[in-house]
Amino acid sequence: MRTHAQPTRKRDPTTLLVILAVAALVFLAVHTVTKGAPVLNGGGDAPAAIVSETGCATTTGGATRPPPPTRLYPPPAPNRVPVDHHSGVPASSGPPAAPPSPPPPAAAAPPAAGAPPGSAAPSIEGADVYRRALSLRDAHLAASANSSTSHPAGIPGMVHSIWLGGSPPATAFTCHAQWSSLNDGTLPTLMWRDADADALVREHFPHLASLYAALPKPVMRADWLRLMILAVVGGVYADIDACPLKPVRAWPAGTVPGGANATAGLVVGVETDTTRADWADWYSRQFQLCSWTVAAAPGHPAVAAMLHATARKVRATFREGGGRWPADITKRIVELTGPAVVTDEVLRYAGTFGDTRFETMHMMNEPRWFDDVAILPITAFSPGIGHMGAREIGDPEALVQHLFYGTWKGN
Repeated sequence: MRTHAQPTRKRDPTTLLVILAVAALVFLAVHTVTKGAPVLNGGGDAPAAIVSETGCATTTGGATRPPPPTRLYPPPAPNRVPVDHHSGVPASSGPPAAPPSPPPPAAAAPPAAGAPPGSAAPSIEGADVYRRALSLRDAHLAASANSSTSHPAGIPGMVHSIWLGGSPPATAFTCHAQWSSLNDGTLPTLMWRDADADALVREHFPHLASLYAALPKPVMRADWLRLMILAVVGGVYADIDACPLKPVRAWPAGTVPGGANATAGLVVGVETDTTRADWADWYSRQFQLCSWTVAAAPGHPAVAAMLHATARKVRATFREGGGRWPADITKRIVELTGPAVVTDEVLRYAGTFGDTRFETMHMMNEPRWFDDVAILPITAFSPGIGHMGAREIGDPEALVQHLFYGTWKGN
């Protein structure tokens, strides 16, 4: 019997589509279950190795990847306490009244006892300031390379002041000279002017240069420049109306700029510490830190955070105005570039190492340490204001007096 071959059966196109769809689903299910690490693409955008969060070496496609390198600073951690300007502390009793007026400017302090005539470190002004500051920073870093301080660098021994736009008045040099005379010629003082400020911004912050130049008020540029100086070279920043009452060697243990045993990477002082129910009518923060005197090591993370925060706020304000600065920009300076930024970012950083709630910080009467951040009591940088627990300028703990010239309000 002859056997006839069966003719080939044509498959229905719908059946083929169903088979392909089922195969695709099976492939996706198997891939999802078995994948162990992200697959690197060929476009060059992905890192060469992806490290697991545990820090252990992981593998991709059979290749072992090394653990991450040692970090210079610990990774950011969530705040133990959120930055909150409304405390649960009861308000002080009595009808609302304006805070006391700032005290009148004090007479210039005499040179340090025992300082030989002409021994003060020269005040440097003009085109040499930027390069001189870099040189002083590098010398400090070289000398502290084997230091046992908790911060990698420590605070260099130099003082910065700023005057931008036009010729400074004679009063701009009163406090500046005292920083030199009170420190026996060991603390160089540098007065930053426009040319050196522009060089610093151009060399180290080119991404902010156009925004810096567009800031509508000289005081806003000075606020930014303060943070940029501390970020790049470190040292002590002092407003032109922030006069020293004592040499820096009298600062609390561990906070002396340039000191051999200094452990601080950032030193700030309390400006405002009030339980007034109407505090928001007079101050930007219920517990506020000074911006007229700040000391920092070069590259300190908290200073970088301040600079990032103020840039973000300023950009947002400019965009909200459709490319125009608001008419009330002067009223916003404290919040955009001033002590509000310093306060929020210092407390945010310090809050990763301890409790910075108002209830904890209120009426503090000794330095509080948060890792390498030292927050000094109100008498240190705000003596003689007549309220909030601040003692007089002759107190042993009074270090800097703010004379409240208020020149920024006229700029």
